[in-house]
Amino acid sequence: MNVVPIGLAISEDPACRRIILNTYKSELLGVPVKSNAPLSAPLGERPTSYTNYRGGKKVSSDELPMQVACTGIVVRDYEVDLVREGQDTRKLLCHASPHFDTEGRVQGSVGAFLDITELKKAEQALFEADRRKDEFLAMLAHELRNPRQDQPPERSN
Repeated sequence: MNVVPIGLAISEDPACRRIILNTYKSELLGVPVKSNAPLSAPLGERPTSYTNYRGGKKVSSDELPMQVACTGIVVRDYEVDLVREGQDTRKLLCHASPHFDTEGRVQGSVGAFLDITELKKAEQALFEADRRKDEFLAMLAHELRNPRQDQPPERSN
């Protein structure tokens, strides 16, 4: 689990009260590798080093991908903003699947978390460049249709 450059987490119970993390995911969250990291952990064990937001709204623990997967639902393409005090916000793309026992009962979940912060920054830069191009072309089209009158007319020889 520790050799991949993506955050991995495994819930050891269907209530997501005990989740083990690989090194990459621990570093993303800012928690020690051996700690219990879920926001749905018992009150005294919940980490305080991070908060998740989606659409500007704080995500409750039962809306998180791994907790949703523990209800038997596969979660794909779930984007979340990971906010850590004193750190830049990271944008994560999350996927989670339930983990079943041999009798088909959910016994936990498995989650993968890809840091897409740089991808989102590049996407925003492309969006801004496209917007500036559109503004320039609109201004150019306006000037071509309506030349300014304060310029002297061109002379022909």
